[in-house]
Amino acid sequence: KGYSNLVNVAKIFNNIDYSDYVIIKDDGMFPNYTDYDDLDILCKDRSELRNQVSKQLDEYSTLGFNIVEKEKGVRNHIDIIPPGFDKLNFRIDLLDKLPYMKQFHHHTNQIEVDSKFYDTVLSRKITKEFNYPLMYESNNKFKANFPCVVDDLVLRFMEWVWQPHKTRHIKYVINNLKSEHEAEFIKTINTFTNIEVDSEYVKEIMEQQYE
Repeated sequence: KGYSNLVNVAKIFNNIDYSDYVIIKDDGMFPNYTDYDDLDILCKDRSELRNQVSKQLDEYSTLGFNIVEKEKGVRNHIDIIPPGFDKLNFRIDLLDKLPYMKQFHHHTNQIEVDSKFYDTVLSRKITKEFNYPLMYESNNKFKANFPCVVDDLVLRFMEWVWQPHKTRHIKYVINNLKSEHEAEFIKTINTFTNIEVDSEYVKEIMEQQYE
């Protein structure tokens, strides 16, 4: 399946005047995306980042795109619907709290997370540089923020514990947790959540097969 990229995500991140955020659960496509894709962002001030992103989307409104903003508890959805479409092309999902106490109709496990973890993730963020997508100014570069390696793995692990049917998250942890990060991974989970893990548990997980 090819990229959609009707929205120039690179330009949005290049132009926002806000740095207290991280893009989470990146699937490796950023800044490209496919139809009906979404981008999850943890931020310090959801209202401020929402205003910044909305300002960047004004040009799409003038082109006939429908920009729909919805408040969903701990998150804000910004849905981008192109002219003539009846469903979204891309969603920007802004969170300023972790959602792991929320329960759904399907199986979920509530996770208590110390609020200090949120600040830790933002304080340890890393900045990566990207080229603009090929269909735009591909010679241009921009920067965006992501969690550090350990925090990225911890967030994906919590996503899986919270919603076990989302096995892509635990598969990512299995494929990307290196021995040099294991001790900090375990320490971060035990320090900031009510999940208890040790090296034996991690070893068990790494040996499992998930569909």
